[in-house]
Amino acid sequence: MQNPHEEKQKALLQRISGSVSRLNDVMKEINQQMEKSESLRADLATTCQVWKWYENRVQMHCTNEQRGPR
Repeated sequence: MQNPHEEKQKALLQRISGSVSRLNDVMKEINQQMEKSESLRADLATTCQVWKWYENRVQMHCTNEQRGPR
């Protein structure tokens, strides 16, 4: 006859192992999403820099037009 305490411990360890495995899968997914997010953030930062450059050029052009030809 098997020890009931041993059977309970075995079942508990199996549950823990399954939970850790699922947690590992979720952490992998979170890491992938964070990498995608970082990539999108970098793209957005580049777009903002380009937009700011264009904005400055337009402002400079408008300021020069208001002064008139030299």
